[in-house]
Amino acid sequence: MDLVRVLPADTPPFLLDRTLEALADKVVHTHSKTDPGVRAIEKFVITTAKYDSARVTLFSAARTQAKDQWEALKPSPELDPKLQQSTLLPLDDPDAALLDAIATQKDTERDMAAAFCAQIAELEEANEAEFAALWTDKVVLRIRNYADGLASVDEDAKLRDQLADLLANHVRTELLPDQIGKARGQSLLRSRRTRKNVSRFEAALKSCKPDLTSVLSSLDKFAKKQGVPEVSVEQVEGAKDALMLEMWRRMEKPKTDAPLLFLLLVLLLLAREGPGAVYATGKFAPKLMKVVKGRVESEVGEKLERWKESAKKGVLMAEERREMVRLAEAGKE
Repeated sequence: MDLVRVLPADTPPFLLDRTLEALADKVVHTHSKTDPGVRAIEKFVITTAKYDSARVTLFSAARTQAKDQWEALKPSPELDPKLQQSTLLPLDDPDAALLDAIATQKDTERDMAAAFCAQIAELEEANEAEFAALWTDKVVLRIRNYADGLASVDEDAKLRDQLADLLANHVRTELLPDQIGKARGQSLLRSRRTRKNVSRFEAALKSCKPDLTSVLSSLDKFAKKQGVPEVSVEQVEGAKDALMLEMWRRMEKPKTDAPLLFLLLVLLLLAREGPGAVYATGKFAPKLMKVVKGRVESEVGEKLERWKESAKKGVLMAEERREMVRLAEAGKE
């Protein structure tokens, strides 16, 4: 009930506040027997049901504003979401004046802010889960396979050390910057927690030693702070299958040059015969081939020697290419 409407139109302004207060007390007293929760708020007297309904409307509006501000963070994730009560309600709402009066009460202001923050927290949690999924798939599982593959190269300690340095450099300068950039591009750094942790992680990578042990230690610390879940053996094996599939598909491309084709074959044979998948560039193909020869039949080893020389000269014949692809695909399930 809007008490102003029941007052005479010619009520003197200097009597208005006192008259409204007296009228409100009378109305509340009259209805308190049937509704103990009836109350006066500024110029309104409302029932418990109306009051509760209005608060629900305000809390819903606070959550809607939180969602709107969250969407606005896509291009500018550094902005800090904050409840803007002045723009909370549409001006054409028929209950705008009543809602505004209730919204200015301290307990309602507190509860609206809590509803706003709760909605932001839900959105941040979902955003962090999406980031964790991307990070697990593109970083954690990939590096886990690379580390397992590297550890399996135990025939040549010097080669393993060289591959470790290569992997550390790849992770620091290529893999991680690329995946963090993709996460930003997909708006997965809107959570304040994620932004803070990623910023510290990037700084740690720049300052830490460039060896693989230090890089993996920084990665592990970041994952724990960010709440990225531990991966299962099944996930690691599934990621290995995906890595091998990538290599198979590259081998099948007609434009794949001879040195890369040979490297991919060697890496696939290594992955087939041992854990993980070795990360390597073309210059390591001859040394890795020697490791492979110790794990495969002599006939395959002889073919690898022939293909190595042909690939080095860039003169792989069409039939040689097809046979290399067939050998690689022999391990497909």
